[in-house]
Amino acid sequence: MQDRLLTYDEQKAADAAFAGKPFNSDWSSDSKAIYDGIVGAMAVRQAECELEPTGR
Repeated sequence: MQDRLLTYDEQKAADAAFAGKPFNSDWSSDSKAIYDGIVGAMAVRQAECELEPTGR
């Protein structure tokens, strides 16, 4: 996989995903993939954090 800069709508999708905002259907399908990937990874991480012992 080759590194590249995100397009404007890909960056907006990433920002929205991290901020917990909805996806804008005007953005490209590549943007949807980025959005879904971030949201999915955040959900997995949240689930992992909830399962970790708190050390108490």
